[in-house]
Amino acid sequence: MSEKIQKDKIVSPLPGCQYEAIRSNADYVVLTGSGGGGKQLSVDEPILTPNGWKKLKDIKVGDKLVSPFHNETSYVTGYFPQGINPTYRLKTSDGRSVLCGLEHLWYVRTKKMIINTRKGKETHYIKTTKQLIDEYLSLGKDIYLPIPKSFKGVEKEFDVPPYVLGIYIGDGAKAKNSLLICNDEEDIIEKCAGLLKSDYKVHASYNYTNRIYLNESTSKAVEYLRSVGLLDYSRNRYIPKEYLSSSKEQRLELLKGLMDSDGNVEAKNRFTFSTTSEKLKDDFLELCRSLGYVASANREKRTKYLSGVCYKISIQTNDIIFSSKKHLSRYYENIEKYQKNNAYSYYKDHIRITSIEYVGDMECACISVSDKDKLYITSDYIVTHNTFTLGYAPISYLYDNQGAKSVWFMRNVGDFFDAGKVVDGLKEIYPLIDRRFRIQPREPIGEV
Repeated sequence: MSEKIQKDKIVSPLPGCQYEAIRSNADYVVLTGSGGGGKQLSVDEPILTPNGWKKLKDIKVGDKLVSPFHNETSYVTGYFPQGINPTYRLKTSDGRSVLCGLEHLWYVRTKKMIINTRKGKETHYIKTTKQLIDEYLSLGKDIYLPIPKSFKGVEKEFDVPPYVLGIYIGDGAKAKNSLLICNDEEDIIEKCAGLLKSDYKVHASYNYTNRIYLNESTSKAVEYLRSVGLLDYSRNRYIPKEYLSSSKEQRLELLKGLMDSDGNVEAKNRFTFSTTSEKLKDDFLELCRSLGYVASANREKRTKYLSGVCYKISIQTNDIIFSSKKHLSRYYENIEKYQKNNAYSYYKDHIRITSIEYVGDMECACISVSDKDKLYITSDYIVTHNTFTLGYAPISYLYDNQGAKSVWFMRNVGDFFDAGKVVDGLKEIYPLIDRRFRIQPREPIGEV
């Protein structure tokens, strides 16, 4: 076995019985078990499907899931209730969080692994929550989760075009039967009127209220805004759920509307968005994360607002997430002034795990999935790993004994393949495996 292959493939048993079994000095060790033993997420955590979020407790075998890094549909291949377990909240550097058990599995990288992966030499660890605490957080070491690719979503028909909705949420005036937008940039008003196939009247000199004339499209838009409670004060604004699961292109247009209204392009092309609505703050973070961006919020006291607070959100991306003439002009000025040779470009494809703390005992479950990497997306667009079978047990022996043969006893062939990357990894680490691999589909034994 070449030194290169050994360095590229990082294989380790899970703590507990797997570790003890492969380190035993006994001549014969029997280790039994099946997929789904011990890996835990709170059953109330959301799981990302092609149509949006679905709670773990409502997931069923055969359900479609979103693959974090591959443009293909993943399927749930197993659901394993875990009962009541000690549960911990894992938090990241940009404010994401998820509830999990100590034995839950995570697909993580160190800083060096991230650099190597960006160079095309992919490498990672699979660690339990407990290992993350013991090997990294408790020792002050950094460990990172990868950020999933932009969620594809589903193309939808809307009475309010996504860009117009974003502008209205940010700058719309409270009115019963009119579409009023308080903004001093005519190009924004012109774009909204064009999307609604209507005309507009620019504000008078003493205020910034612009009127988009009513027609069939505008009337439908106003009626929709009324039906979902958005004809209200800015502190009560939010993003309707159906928009957060729409197509990538529609969500990007929504984001551009929000940024053109209440966003800002700061020095060195740092992008921010401000709102007095806590619900809109949460929705805006979800919107950005669904597009593969890193976004974090700070709460500031602002006595001039009735709510007394303002949330300032920072968005880290190299994408252009606005369309107004004002923002684009400032963006290109910053490019010329600050960003020659990409000196201030972002490389935000990972987020650091900052804390893991016990929160109480909760009902938990785990699933297995068909994704190539055995990964799926949970709360706040956090990438997590599915359950493992006992496939790790023979690997240490195979590493040290090239002529070895291992027999795996499973309940069925499906359990064997639920080992996922274990089997795939073995084929690369141990070249003879392809010639020795035999499966008898109707029998419970696979031989390697």
